[in-house]
Amino acid sequence: DAQVVCQKGATAREILYLFNSESINPIPETVVVQAGINDLLGGSTTAQTIDAQEKLLSAIYKRFPDSRVFFLPIHPIIYRDDRLKL
Repeated sequence: DAQVVCQKGATAREILYLFNSESINPIPETVVVQAGINDLLGGSTTAQTIDAQEKLLSAIYKRFPDSRVFFLPIHPIIYRDDRLKL
């Protein structure tokens, strides 16, 4: 069985809040995390995004020290802005 802790459009900080407020039972064998793209799209700097991701990972490792954690990389996006002239 899988449990999903998410919110569409959430930043890493918002995911951390959701993670800390959710009851997750039983302790998962594997945790898959994808976070950071909404931070960057929302105007966070690279350093701020990395800091938020590190805090999220730290909380996961602290809560589930024996779980495998997979952190998916920030995926590339195609940003379309008709005002841009190429």
